Amino acid sequence: MTEKAAVASSPVSLTSGINNPPLNGSDQDLRNKLAEKMAGEITLSDNPGETLKKWHC
Repeated sequence: MTEKAAVASSPVSLTSGINNPPLNGSDQDLRNKLAEKMAGEITLSDNPGETLKKWHC
């Protein structure tokens, strides 16, 4: 495997950062399910802008 392929196939945490605490498995699962639900609703909506506003915190 080349170095680029190894880097491309390594997992990346989208939630890691200075202000984000580490998540355990169930928190990450919940976050992923919520993100999938949000993306699905926004994508399939007749008015994605309004749907996006609904999910905005």
